[in-house]
Amino acid sequence: MLCLKHMKKVLIISHDKVGTQMAGPGIRYHYMAETLGRHFDVTLGFFGPENVPDDAFERSYKVKHIDVHQFHEAFTATDIVIALWISDAQIDFCNKHGKLLIFDIYAPVPVENLAVKIYSGQKMTEADDFEHMSQINDYRKFLENGDAFLYSNRRQVDFWLGYAFGAGQVSPTTFEKRNVYEQFLKAPMGVNTDVDLSPGKPLYKGVLEGVAKDDIVMVWNGGIYNWYDAVTLVDAMKIVHSKNPKIKLIFPGIKHPNANMRKWQETIDTVTRAKQHKLVGKNIFFFDSWVPYHERLNFLTEADLGIYTHKLSIETEFSHRTRVLDHILTLLPTVATKGDFFADLIEQ
Repeated sequence: MLCLKHMKKVLIISHDKVGTQMAGPGIRYHYMAETLGRHFDVTLGFFGPENVPDDAFERSYKVKHIDVHQFHEAFTATDIVIALWISDAQIDFCNKHGKLLIFDIYAPVPVENLAVKIYSGQKMTEADDFEHMSQINDYRKFLENGDAFLYSNRRQVDFWLGYAFGAGQVSPTTFEKRNVYEQFLKAPMGVNTDVDLSPGKPLYKGVLEGVAKDDIVMVWNGGIYNWYDAVTLVDAMKIVHSKNPKIKLIFPGIKHPNANMRKWQETIDTVTRAKQHKLVGKNIFFFDSWVPYHERLNFLTEADLGIYTHKLSIETEFSHRTRVLDHILTLLPTVATKGDFFADLIEQ
C-alpha cells in the first residue's frame, strides 16, 4: 500500500496543451491538478513551453516549464511525480532520490501510435519498426520503475497486465514484494458536474450560414484522429442530405490546439471527401480552431445529437473516448459505432 501521509508536493507532467482550448490529455491533467490541489501542493509542469497556459486561464495550481534535460531543480522540489512519459535520466533521478513515481497509462500509447502509423496511408519502413520497439522498451521501463499506474477503464487493466507479464515484470520471487496487480489504480476521466447547463447564446443554429434555427444538428466533439472513421460518416451524410437536407453535421475544430501536433491523415481525408461530395456549407461544417473549452457545453446543449465513428481496431478496444463524457454530462443522445468502452455503455 502507498502511504501518502507525508507526501506534500506533487509534480504532474502534462505533455499536451492546457488553456482555453484543450484536447483530452490537457483536460485530464488540468482536472487532475485541480483535484489533487485540494490536498497537496500541486505544480503542473510542461516540457513544451508552448503548452503552458497563460495567466488569464483560471486555475488553482501552479504551472512551470521544465527543460527536459535540466529538470533536476523541479524534480528535487517535489515528493511525487505523475507523468505519462519521462526520460530514463528522470526515472533514474526519481529512484536515486526517493521520489514516488506514478505513471499515467490511461492512454495505451503503444497501441495509439500503432494505429496512427497503420492508418496514415504511408508505407511502413524499418524506421517505423525501430520507433515502435523503442516505445515498447520505454513502457517496459515504466512498468519496471513505477510505484503506481493510473488507468481509466477495466479493459486497460487487462492490456497492461498482459504487458507487464510479457515484459518480465511478474515473477514468483518478486511478486510478494512488488504486486503489480495492486499497483494499478483506477483514475478515470471525469467531468465537472458543478456547471450551468442552461442554454447559452446560440453558436450555430440561426448563426452559422447554412444552419437554420430548426435544423437537426449532429456534433462531432473533438479531434479527427487516424483511428476514427469520419470519412465513412461523410459518405453517409451524402445519403442523408438527399433524404433530409435539414440534418447537419458540425466538426467543432480541425486544427489541434497543440501547435506541435502532427497533421492527422483522417482529418485531411475527411475534409477532402466532404469537398468531393460538395457538402461543405450544405450539411457539413468545419470549424478551423477548436471551440474554447469554456464554450464546449453550450456547443453540445445546442445540438440534437452527438456522434463519433471509429475503425474497429486494437486502439478502439483499449481506448477511453474522453470527449464522450461531455455527451453524458449534457444528456446528449449519442450515435456511435461499436467497439470501444463507451459504445458498450451506450448499447446497454
